[in-house]
Amino acid sequence: MALLEIIPAHFSFRRAIALYMQRRALRTLPDERLRDIGRSRSEVEREAKRPVWDAPEHWYSS
Repeated sequence: MALLEIIPAHFSFRRAIALYMQRRALRTLPDERLRDIGRSRSEVEREAKRPVWDAPEHWYSS
């Protein structure tokens, strides 16, 4: 399967970079802050490992 076949139509490099940076920042939060937002370290690690084109479509509806 070619990469272009799995990248959604709403994908843009600007959004991909922003999403990458958000996921990277989330990964650096201490466990206390993760508890504040109701997330576990394992959830954050799983999210951080997702590819940048793997985001819910409603994130791009703005």
